[in-house]
Amino acid sequence: MPYLFTCPHCKTATMVDDRYSGQTGRCVTCGREITVPAFRAASNASNASNASKARGAEGWGLGGLRFGGMRAFRWALAGVAAVVIVGAVALVTIRYGSQGIQTLQENRLRGDCIRNLEKIAAAMNAYAEDYGSYPPPVTLAADGTPLHSWRVLVLPYLGYQTLYDEFDLEQPWSSNANRQLIFQMPEEYRSPVASAASGYETYYALVTGPDTLFPPGGPLGPDGVTDDPAKTLLIVEAAQPPSLSLDWTEPGDLDFATMSTTIGSDLGGHHGGGVPGGGSHQASGATAVTVDGRGQWLRETLEPAVVRALVTPRGGEGLPDDVLD
Repeated sequence: MPYLFTCPHCKTATMVDDRYSGQTGRCVTCGREITVPAFRAASNASNASNASKARGAEGWGLGGLRFGGMRAFRWALAGVAAVVIVGAVALVTIRYGSQGIQTLQENRLRGDCIRNLEKIAAAMNAYAEDYGSYPPPVTLAADGTPLHSWRVLVLPYLGYQTLYDEFDLEQPWSSNANRQLIFQMPEEYRSPVASAASGYETYYALVTGPDTLFPPGGPLGPDGVTDDPAKTLLIVEAAQPPSLSLDWTEPGDLDFATMSTTIGSDLGGHHGGGVPGGGSHQASGATAVTVDGRGQWLRETLEPAVVRALVTPRGGEGLPDDVLD
């Protein structure tokens, strides 16, 4: 008998057969380790034991194929989850109506957004390993003219060396030659929840300013963080671009001094109104990634003081372990 299970990390709801009750594997959506609750009643424990003995050294069986060990179980769990997802959608529709379907869709998009941020964070940390600090939010010409965003500087670490080589880093992002490259936007910078009207805009931004990872004197690196790296935000999902036409190569990030630090205002939430084409951003929260490279879901119930503490790398606020759970 299948049961509805919700991943504690990405919140994706999936139907899982009770034969995987109490087992550990990987979430088919976010890839993080999960443990399926013990759905079976204690009276069925002997049946589970017998099934385990029957498998023996041959491993798990699924559709005539044999798998061995925990790695095999993870593949089996992912396969079962993928097969039953259609049934899960139908079941959710029956039980919870269209709102249930909307929740499933939001969870899937949230997982996609988190994976984008984790890839970008990995590139940022690789850059920091080579240069001793994170890239500057913007490169400047000798006369102070803004040239390029940090998103261009980390392209080689995202696997886009050829695209990076096409940029003229001595010219502004808005020069004729550089503007042609905007149309080659990496998928990692494209938010899966942005409207089609967003074009080549990005919603992934740094938080800059005094007391952040990116202060006026120059960016810090992972070694400069004295707070818990798992509780220090590296990149966030902005509620809308810092300007309404922020192309991915254009310098522009969130200013800590002017942020409200309220989820749904300058982070996550919904956008519309003045944004051409309307559309919606994440509902009830925002995605982000911490210095340790782990994607996070920032609940809309987080207090502004907590958000500020998550932004500061040396604040010593002593946040609880479950602040991002």
